[in-house]
Amino acid sequence: MSGTSAWGCYGAGKAVLNHLAKTLAKEEPAITTLSIRPGVVATRMQETLASTHFAKMEQNDTERFKTMRKEGKMLKPEQPGNVMAKLVLDAPAELSGEFLK
Repeated sequence: MSGTSAWGCYGAGKAVLNHLAKTLAKEEPAITTLSIRPGVVATRMQETLASTHFAKMEQNDTERFKTMRKEGKMLKPEQPGNVMAKLVLDAPAELSGEFLK
């Protein structure tokens, strides 16, 4: 993901989780840890983004999200949710520490 205007803390938090998953995979090999980027999901966060935060973002970033919403390109929450649930129950150990898209 490239940088998105006004999303510094959000992106930094995601980077921390990615690094934590890699570190835990090395330090705790009996535990499978993953970091997942589900994509743009039609959640309340997206609603808040559109109603409040677009004013603080650069126009090209707001246009990207508006277009995705308009064209129905945001995922339904159950789509990545089902994938994550399957991974929670049965993630292959060889994926430990990976960043999945």
